[in-house]
Amino acid sequence: MKKLNCYHWRDLPDIFVEEVYELEKDIWDQLDLRLRSNEPNCQIYAAFNPISANHWLHDYCEMDRADNVYYEKSTYKDNKFLPDDYVQSLERMLIRNPRKAQVYVLG
Repeated sequence: MKKLNCYHWRDLPDIFVEEVYELEKDIWDQLDLRLRSNEPNCQIYAAFNPISANHWLHDYCEMDRADNVYYEKSTYKDNKFLPDDYVQSLERMLIRNPRKAQVYVLG
């Protein structure tokens, strides 16, 4: 039987959260409290699309972030692996639905 390489249940050095904007701020805070390990540099990785300026995540990223928080803004133009037909579809959205394109195309 193959033994899996995994961390002990008490050892949680990294967390990845997809669509983090769906979390309430208190859940985010609880995740942050649960990062623990003897390994250096424990991190939470989070991915999300642009959100309302009224969302807690906006303030967290733009205003309240500590020195140990890093985030990066990107758009489809930063992803060199997207197929041409997908890029063309996004660019057509600029004409068909400019408001939606503000989020999904322009970031």
